Amino acid sequence: MYTKVISDQKRLRITLVAVRHSLGLTQTEFAALVWRNVQYIRQLEQGRQPVSERFIKNLCGICKINIGSLSDKQLEQLKAKAIRTAKAEKALKKAMALRIKYLRQSRGLSPAAFAAELGINNLYIYPIEAGTGSISKRLVWKIYERFGVDITSLSREQDKQLKTKAAAVMSKNQALRESGAGTIKAIRKIRGLSQTAFAAELGTDKPKISSIETGRNPVSNRLIEKIKNTYNIDITTYPNELKPLLEQPITTPVPQ
Repeated sequence: MYTKVISDQKRLRITLVAVRHSLGLTQTEFAALVWRNVQYIRQLEQGRQPVSERFIKNLCGICKINIGSLSDKQLEQLKAKAIRTAKAEKALKKAMALRIKYLRQSRGLSPAAFAAELGINNLYIYPIEAGTGSISKRLVWKIYERFGVDITSLSREQDKQLKTKAAAVMSKNQALRESGAGTIKAIRKIRGLSQTAFAAELGTDKPKISSIETGRNPVSNRLIEKIKNTYNIDITTYPNELKPLLEQPITTPVPQ
């Protein structure tokens, strides 16, 4: 049955690749599906390993596609399906990259902080948001488990809501960055502390406080939380009330 077709290895390889792409599978995923190792699949697709009759039968039993007896028309239909699937995957990858970026921004997290929340290397996040990195199923699950968001299946309305929330948080953070210098300095001044002493109370260092007060760096979420816990002051809510204190010549700490 397969004798004639088996000799046309090039056609079989093309068909095999088309089948895999039409299913939207990577070589690793396809190998697992057909109970082979990924190296074997790579060798088949690269022509370094012949497509055997046994493999064709096995694939037919699993995928219900007999790659050894497809007509030219059926092969073209399969290739067209593979192209559509590839385009859909590309669009989904772009959408997921944007969703990851908007999710991070909506939580007010830097790429490093977002990566820390997921327990992964922060260098993994930058290429994903730039659209050049791969998004693994493991990452999808980590995001779902940590934030309760399935980035593979958001509706247009949910995408819009996530983008809107991200924009609002980014705008708030920008305003906080602009007001941060005066706010941090005001808190330090009413406590009668030097930058070194103030930094020590917050568990940070003088250069960080100095860079914030001079406007070179924004106030981080971590520092906001430390100020709230240490002084019971939420600078995201009361920055404008603290600014006038800059003009007051207070030199003694305010009682606890």
